[in-house]
Amino acid sequence: MEEGDVVAISNEYSEEGIPILSKANSKNSFTQTLGVVSTDPGLLMGGNFFQNRPDLIVKPIALTGRVPLKVSLENGDIHAGDPLTISSKAGVAMKAKAGDPIIAVALESYDGSIQVSKGVNTIENDLYKRKREIISNNLESGVGKILAFVQKQESEQRKFTSQWTYVKAHGSVKVKHNLGIIPSQVTLQRSDSGYNRDITNKGLGTLFYYKSLTRDSIILVNDSNKGFYIKVSLSL
Repeated sequence: MEEGDVVAISNEYSEEGIPILSKANSKNSFTQTLGVVSTDPGLLMGGNFFQNRPDLIVKPIALTGRVPLKVSLENGDIHAGDPLTISSKAGVAMKAKAGDPIIAVALESYDGSIQVSKGVNTIENDLYKRKREIISNNLESGVGKILAFVQKQESEQRKFTSQWTYVKAHGSVKVKHNLGIIPSQVTLQRSDSGYNRDITNKGLGTLFYYKSLTRDSIILVNDSNKGFYIKVSLSL
């Protein structure tokens, strides 16, 4: 277990009755997942408890806050702002999908082109200058390390509903949203006739549909001969 690992409480205990930690993976219950092994903690609590037990390996665990975190591309490229969950690789996080429990939020992007991010390098270089501590980054293939904010949540259940937006005949309009991830469900509502139909599959034969759905915007399209006010609802 090393810096950047996601850790969970195991079913084993020390002589003092304290649970022993292990690297977390998707087989762990989310309630067992604790946090991330910290690289350079700003505030260390309970550090003196084990000072007379040199036989134990003690690691500082970040329960919340900014830390370097191991990540993989198991669920695709990671962008800054993406929620992260536990992957199938022990100690490694990945991009979360709708309904996944969240362990952290990415503060940097990761596409596999660079194994250790600029932000992580800055923290590790500063640690060496101050304390002469060297962090070993012997990461396995397909695993990188980025800065993330540890923020444990049971699930990602965010929703967004826009204001009524006028879309002219045979026109389109771009609507910004704040979900930070591409929504899996899209519903449009038209103002004049109570139109309210799930058009997740981009139209299903209707004149009102969307295109260019991204992690921060959606384009609404009106192919009818009349302008309408349209409201969009998005969810993960």
